[in-house]
Amino acid sequence: MKLTYFAALAVSSMLTVSTAIVTNSFQPAYAAPCAASSVNPCAANPCAANPCAADPCAADPCAADPCAADPCAAANPCAATGTGSFVTVSSDTVGGVTIVEENGKRYLEFDETFSTDDGPDLFVLLHKEATPQSYSSDKFVNLGDLQSINGSQRYEIPEDISIDEFKSAVIWCRQFNVTFGFAAI
Repeated sequence: MKLTYFAALAVSSMLTVSTAIVTNSFQPAYAAPCAASSVNPCAANPCAANPCAADPCAADPCAADPCAADPCAAANPCAATGTGSFVTVSSDTVGGVTIVEENGKRYLEFDETFSTDDGPDLFVLLHKEATPQSYSSDKFVNLGDLQSINGSQRYEIPEDISIDEFKSAVIWCRQFNVTFGFAAI
């Protein structure tokens, strides 16, 4: 009888110890759901395959702030390629200018703050010099007549033009060969 009692006590003790070991070796799924998280979908290149098409942060809900530098904050972070502000040369010229791409076409776009003085024979040019000094035909491309002396407007850039060759956008008076203003792009 003593032997049966000791055997029952030993089995009972082993079950208690085994239960404690098993309980401590398994962690419930909710204990550290983010411990194994190593993928941050927001850290990838924001211009690769338009991250704004879907929620790029849904895959990592445990990150403290997975979208601190939200690639979707801008309407299209990949559209603008060259941006500058006009500098006055001979006539008061101010405002912002940007090269944008839309539906496979490129445009030189003036923002709503653009304005310049009125003058005869005004044109919008892309110039190869950052600060235009001369206007020989090999140094610029003419995008057309200035549409308005103020406000937003855009000018289509011909497909055969390599944007990388041009360093500035210019408001130019052809009649008097005068630079009203320019913006480095």
